[in-house]
Amino acid sequence: MTIIIATSPKPYNIEIKLGTVMTNNFCKKIAANYRQTAVITDSNIAKLYLQDFCKHINKHTNLIHYTIPAGEQHKNRETKANIEDFLQRNNFCKDSLLIAFGGGVITDITGFVAATYLRGVKVVYIPTTMLAMTDAAIGGKTGINTKFAKNQIGTISSPSAVYIDPAFLKTQAKQQWLDGWSETLKHALLQNKTELEIAFNYYQQKTLNTEELLTIIKNSCNVKNSTVNQDPHEKHIRKSLNIGHSIGHSIETSYNYQVSHGQAVALGIICEAYISYEMGIMTKNTFKLIIYYFKELANKLPHALDDNNFFENLKYDKKNSGSHIKMCLLKDIGSVYNLQDYTTNITNKHLKKCLDFINNEFISTNSAKQA
Repeated sequence: MTIIIATSPKPYNIEIKLGTVMTNNFCKKIAANYRQTAVITDSNIAKLYLQDFCKHINKHTNLIHYTIPAGEQHKNRETKANIEDFLQRNNFCKDSLLIAFGGGVITDITGFVAATYLRGVKVVYIPTTMLAMTDAAIGGKTGINTKFAKNQIGTISSPSAVYIDPAFLKTQAKQQWLDGWSETLKHALLQNKTELEIAFNYYQQKTLNTEELLTIIKNSCNVKNSTVNQDPHEKHIRKSLNIGHSIGHSIETSYNYQVSHGQAVALGIICEAYISYEMGIMTKNTFKLIIYYFKELANKLPHALDDNNFFENLKYDKKNSGSHIKMCLLKDIGSVYNLQDYTTNITNKHLKKCLDFINNEFISTNSAKQA
């Protein structure tokens, strides 16, 4: 077992071990001291694991469970209220435990519920996707989407613990697997070319070698955790974790979440590298390398990106200041530009160039023919 100590915003442990979660001993460890335990999951995980998991938990605590529909579009105010109403109906009190059992949508929304319900209840995360294991479950960010943009309402609040078991990845859908690699390669991109090559070479194998994968997951968790520990409230270095996310979130919202988070982030990393290159910050060779590492994950978009939607959605990015669109840009692999603020103002001229770049390079052939 590997234990990573997270110190921010409050201390908690990230435990990484293969084959540990779906056992009686694990369930006794996390639930035995609570009067009641509520498992929050989604419809995909419920079909695969909920019944067996609940059999173990139910031996040690009074158990209730709630399932939401799978998908980013359900990470919203209505779903959060439905979970809270469910807890109220079942007299879920401060001496109880919430378990977020699923991917990033589940850890985000359950963490937000835990931070606000009764002004704070205990929660543990059991991430079941590559994206959640290497990114979403780490760092304390919780939240929901609004009709305007992604992750607009939430808190920064630590879980009591995060338990990562890569055994769940054996049943992960292909797109969820790919989504996780966008964030995993992003963390390696922030380190150096050696770590980027290690992660990329494993991804290219298209196989699930758990021993190698454990090493990559540990490294990715360490990168994010180390950054968050230095800057829990995103005043400086934590902004670097947002490379690719300004444009990525705009793409997700523009396509009403029909484009996955991982695909959007991979495309966002390429596009923000393109902006950095156009602004004279990044060399052409580095830009080409980033395309090489992320192009397959970025894939093709279903149809041309609408100008109005793209610019409107960018306005809601949390890094912005007033009317200024701000992004965290790389100048090289392992090197962020502007270490004073970690963000750079992006002009409308460069945003328009970026939009043209997307529509010229990343629209599906079928969509172009239909148009």
